[in-house]
Amino acid sequence: MSSSPSESLFSADTLDALRAAIAEARASGDEASVRACSGIEEAVAACDAGEREKAAAIFDRVLPGTSDLRLIFAGYQFAFRTGDQGTAEKLIQRRLELAGRDSADEARAWNNYGLLEHFRGNQQEAERMLRRALEIDERIGCLEGVARDLGNLALIPESQGDLDTAERLTRESLAVAERAGYKPVIARKLCNLGEIAMARGRPAEARELFIRARAAFEALGIEKYRLLCEQHLGELDRRETQGTE
Repeated sequence: MSSSPSESLFSADTLDALRAAIAEARASGDEASVRACSGIEEAVAACDAGEREKAAAIFDRVLPGTSDLRLIFAGYQFAFRTGDQGTAEKLIQRRLELAGRDSADEARAWNNYGLLEHFRGNQQEAERMLRRALEIDERIGCLEGVARDLGNLALIPESQGDLDTAERLTRESLAVAERAGYKPVIARKLCNLGEIAMARGRPAEARELFIRARAAFEALGIEKYRLLCEQHLGELDRRETQGTE
């Protein structure tokens, strides 16, 4: 699996989990697991080569025969990020059936379900699911999960124009992510806080946050969001120039 986080549709932790699943399957000699892992590896490669229809067909063929949550999560991430909300929902529901009760996997599935409902515009249901994820992650002490949950919860008030609550939740998410050393969420929350500061008319604060976020994304090799920070900084420059003319 040669995809890098900057090139891949899949997140770095998803690719790492797939590599671990592949190594475990090969070490165990379980032929069914090896076939499933090889199939998902092929799907990831096809997706990142621009062959998304081929990737979708492979996921559809392989996932029904596996109970490995790492492989199912990869399929969910593919479906969600390519806009196939129906398949994404089915895979979340399957993960909830397979995940251990009060586990990080269960919390992550509820987090993903909440995010899906947020993008569908069902904000009350999204908040219920995200708070369920947060309650599990806080109870089991999963700081990375808590950071994710708080960050996604912030999207709901932000979408409703409640920037006070959105900023508070995003700062809480950032603080937990920094405590856990969870670099991808640190980078995203710095960027989110920069966007909130820009929306609230605090350009100097926004600039500092975008510069920090840009450096964090660059260190992670996530070019898409590094460029987003560049775009925001360019917009701040444009506003500053217009203001002095």
